Amino acid sequence: MDRVLAILLIIVLSAGLFAGCTAKSPEPEPEPTKKPEPKPIPDPDGPIDGGAIDSSDPNAPKSVESTEIVKFSCRFSTMDVSEPGILGNMIYSLKAVAENGEITGEYSVMNWDWEWETRSLSVDESFMEELQSIIKQYDLAQFNGYSYEVSGLPDDYGATLTVEYASGESIYASDNQNNFLPYDAMEALVLLFGRGSASVPGIIDVSVASEYEAKEISGGWGSVSWPSIELGYLTSFGEYFMPDGCEKLEETLDYINSQSYKRAQGAWDRFGSASEFKELYESTEAIVTRADSAVVSFYERTRRYDDAGQDRELTEIRAYNIDAATGAELEFSDAFNNIDVLPALIASEIRYAYPEQTFYDGMEDFIRMSIEDEDGNISFSLGCGCVHIFADEYILNNEPGGQHITIPYSAYPQLVRTYYSTSPDSWLLPMEYDTTYYIGASDFGVTTHYYAGADVNEAFWEARLVGKSGKTAIEELYAPPLECWLCAAGDRYFIYLRIPTGDASMLTNVYEVTESGIVKLNDDYIELAISADTPLDPGWVRMYTNDPVFTESVILIPYAYWQIGEDGLPELASGVFDLDGVWCRVRESGEYAAANPSEGAYYLEKGQSIRPFQTDKETFLDFITDEGQIVRFEISDYSPEMQLNGGKTLDELFEPDYEE
Repeated sequence: MDRVLAILLIIVLSAGLFAGCTAKSPEPEPEPTKKPEPKPIPDPDGPIDGGAIDSSDPNAPKSVESTEIVKFSCRFSTMDVSEPGILGNMIYSLKAVAENGEITGEYSVMNWDWEWETRSLSVDESFMEELQSIIKQYDLAQFNGYSYEVSGLPDDYGATLTVEYASGESIYASDNQNNFLPYDAMEALVLLFGRGSASVPGIIDVSVASEYEAKEISGGWGSVSWPSIELGYLTSFGEYFMPDGCEKLEETLDYINSQSYKRAQGAWDRFGSASEFKELYESTEAIVTRADSAVVSFYERTRRYDDAGQDRELTEIRAYNIDAATGAELEFSDAFNNIDVLPALIASEIRYAYPEQTFYDGMEDFIRMSIEDEDGNISFSLGCGCVHIFADEYILNNEPGGQHITIPYSAYPQLVRTYYSTSPDSWLLPMEYDTTYYIGASDFGVTTHYYAGADVNEAFWEARLVGKSGKTAIEELYAPPLECWLCAAGDRYFIYLRIPTGDASMLTNVYEVTESGIVKLNDDYIELAISADTPLDPGWVRMYTNDPVFTESVILIPYAYWQIGEDGLPELASGVFDLDGVWCRVRESGEYAAANPSEGAYYLEKGQSIRPFQTDKETFLDFITDEGQIVRFEISDYSPEMQLNGGKTLDELFEPDYEE
């Protein structure tokens, strides 16, 4: 019942529906309505602060026949509204002009620092049609001719509306004391202008690298792991390709990475005693929820076991949202239009998502205090179709692990500022199990789950729709599945599921997510698997192939960059495969051909460290030395028994890189 009441409250505060509007020619063209001249109320002592001037024109037309807007300007304040809803207590200024076949304008809002925040419009002709729909739906022409001014008031209240039409008709109304505009009309205008000022952002290549350390501690062993968020991607020549204009973003990510490293290293000092059966650890993973030219958002989940006497694993969430252009870390008040409505909404959604849990009395107050104090106990991470909300463990109740919910932008269109909720047309994101991922501006999402079967080697993976009724995808596996990825490619959505095999095989199933259900696209397993550190770009996905080579001395694990096409299936973007593999050593000194023919050959000493680098899996195999020299071997085939340069095998040319 709480959820129903909360959602009803939010719906009342949500944006009004746009009604259609059919243009028709004015007949005949009426005289334009001019801004009336002020008619001051007589005051023998002259104007004083607080004096009122009512210059309303009672004869001004209360309807317009024209539908072609050439100029629109509206400024209104909700500062004195006791329950401002999603709009908050703010001041808005909205402008749009149609001239020479182009529409220009701006969307401005007084932000929480009492500074104007202005964004330009990027719209087409349909914008003015939607604008006229709002004017007609809420009968804004009824205010035409109204003009009331109180002398001495600050410029923080009331409303002003000016609309000019191609026919010469116009609407003008103004009051600097009271806002005469209907609430639903203001919300619809803010939604329209906010959307028009939010140009579709482009993808930024972001990847997550993971670092790991293990060593002996008192009583046993300990380990720490930590993530590093990286911009760009490593090219085939060992150089990073960096997106343009991201210097500030890179600085912020570098700082966050340094803090993650410091926390990981500090774990060694916090560890108590281990035991024969209890290895101590602090493990942090990063999950990116969005990466584009508007915002980069991700969260870190740390799980730690600090002492052998500890009752249970401890969990902590840290969430980050970074404006991609400025590098500034966003707080709740930066990303959300009105944080006053958040505590009730978050509390309602958490209760609904965790019906089996009992929460403390005053739950909303805890949430409100955390948001206002920015203490991190309640945090958020922006996504491509929803916002993730986190509550740390033991904050709202006595349960470990905390709570994680997602709130769709489509259900609350004014919850998050439009330029942070507008997402790219294409993206790639890692999925967490039992988390709903809402898709773009739609009203449905998808969630994945796995559960154990009756047999010890049996598990089931499930993907189902949320918000729609449709076909559920279920796979029977021999073990819990590995990574899931959600991809938007154009106007279609896909899930990539890596299939566990028990060995080094790389296998994947691909599913399409539609409003009617989730359907597998491939008949047989696709012999590829997305790498955990892939760039989050459907046009540049790092995928391993299902033909690794293992010998006594050498490991070759080929990967390449693939493009996820509009049909959802991967297409190879390059004929050259990069190689992962351990370091080895050359067995004999001698001349080795350079991969670049212009460099001739390199002389390598016996014992020179070297590792796999690249191959086309047909004619050549490249290795790179620890000094950056790339040497090339000709191969007749690609297999563990391949003959290099027409003679020796891998184990005859190389030996393991063992430390003495």
